[in-house]
Amino acid sequence: MAHRHSLLLTAPEAYQAGHLDPGPLPAGVPPEFSDAAAVVSAGLLLGEILGVDTADAVQTLEVATRATALRRETDEDAERLLFDDDLTVLRDTFDAIAAVAASAVDADGRPAGRAGDRLVQSEHVSLDEDGRAFIGTRRIRVADLADRISDLVRFLDAAARNGLLVVTR
Repeated sequence: MAHRHSLLLTAPEAYQAGHLDPGPLPAGVPPEFSDAAAVVSAGLLLGEILGVDTADAVQTLEVATRATALRRETDEDAERLLFDDDLTVLRDTFDAIAAVAASAVDADGRPAGRAGDRLVQSEHVSLDEDGRAFIGTRRIRVADLADRISDLVRFLDAAARNGLLVVTR
């Protein structure tokens, strides 16, 4: 069952036929990435805090959202689709965010190095009593978010490498 705000993989032919079916996937790649909205929004915020250029990814998501809104004028059930070029931009941006985020906290989730200094200076990051870094109003652990962003990169990469569409739900 799909979760709200999930990303789903599907083959273009299956989507055109009216159903979602990715066909065979590489080992370890799930057909669904749950909680995508939270990972994407918190990940983009984290990227901005850490100095990663997120402009292309933000623009890609805005264009996909506008295209979906236009399709919904005639089909209220229209889903947001992400195509090859979209996947490449998002994958590359989130890969850069994951790389910097991994160096921003130590094994215990505490800010480390220059990237960690940027976390501490941000109004969007808080530290718990043990010094672990959390981001945003949802208080997502930066270390956990970095792991989820890496999962998202693998998901987007699998879609791009296998010629799949990504559908948002």
